[in-house]
Amino acid sequence: MKSTSTVALIIGMWVFSGWGWEITQAAEPSVGSSFEELCLQQASLSEEVRKTVEVLLEAAGTSDCELAANNLLTRTELDLTGKGITDITPISELTNLEVLNLSYNQITDITPISELTNLKELDLYVNQITDITPISELTNLKE
Repeated sequence: MKSTSTVALIIGMWVFSGWGWEITQAAEPSVGSSFEELCLQQASLSEEVRKTVEVLLEAAGTSDCELAANNLLTRTELDLTGKGITDITPISELTNLEVLNLSYNQITDITPISELTNLKELDLYVNQITDITPISELTNLKE
């Protein structure tokens, strides 16, 4: 009887611990995720990030994530004026950009564009940005 209880206890611990079971969970991709990865994972993204991905797909002129990524990664100019964007995380890897217009959106955090070191012109007019410190190291900015 004692050995039966021990076996039942071990099996119970095994089942309830998840050992041997694969558990998957949709998670918000990290800031360093590529645009293509974000695009492919749209269903698991926050509404704000998904909106920006949709706007970028529209700007690229395709709904194909790979083609859009290739198009966007080679661009030097991007105009996203008045697109209702709040989260610019998907823009963070577009490092060839020299001109970026994000005016007339609802952006509050510009940290994701702090690595766009080729930027020469950046328009953030009419947004809710209160801290421009994240872009203070963008030494190529002229406007």
